[in-house]
Amino acid sequence: MLLLSLSSCKKETDIYLSIEDLVGTWKTDYFDKSPFYGPMAITFRDDYTLTIHYKKTLDDGPMSNVYVLSMFDIDGNKINYYGSDGNTSTLLIKSFSWNTMKFRMSDHEINLTLEAEKIE
Repeated sequence: MLLLSLSSCKKETDIYLSIEDLVGTWKTDYFDKSPFYGPMAITFRDDYTLTIHYKKTLDDGPMSNVYVLSMFDIDGNKINYYGSDGNTSTLLIKSFSWNTMKFRMSDHEINLTLEAEKIE
């Protein structure tokens, strides 16, 4: 059983994602990477749109909910998403199995490595 689950987890160099792999909602555990806080939820839809939800403190003020609504494309193990504000960001998938993934999220203000579980 252990051998089977190890072989079912794809590593970064051999990940070629499809829309079918991603569709659904993925959620991380709680994290505290000030000013960003989790859990984070990412919902991928089959029309190549996504929603990302997390919490953020703004200028040492109260914590706010952040929702990113975006179009995305898939390039192997990279998910590039395009915000309505013109910013492009990337999720780099480091490992992937049918219900878990480890990814690095980076853009002009965020740089996190997180693990998510598919919940829907």
